[in-house]
Amino acid sequence: MSVTQVEAQKSYQIKINYHKCVACGDCVTSCPVNLDQRRLKGFLDESNAVILIKNSNVRVINENSCTGCGTCIPVCPVKAIDIVMRP
Repeated sequence: MSVTQVEAQKSYQIKINYHKCVACGDCVTSCPVNLDQRRLKGFLDESNAVILIKNSNVRVINENSCTGCGTCIPVCPVKAIDIVMRP
């Protein structure tokens, strides 16, 4: 794990507005960490996904794996996702 990844793990928090979210899955498929994990393992689950649809709801699974890249934000059709700096 690079220094940048370690710093990101300490810096970012994914915020989902569950009142807006329609669980379309665009955030799941746009996440580069999820993509890398899908390539490595062939699937996404609670052990390797940053964000995942579970029981018809989007859930942040492994927030510490989030690099803060923000690719999930513009793909959300209802603008339900934000990434904030942790204090």
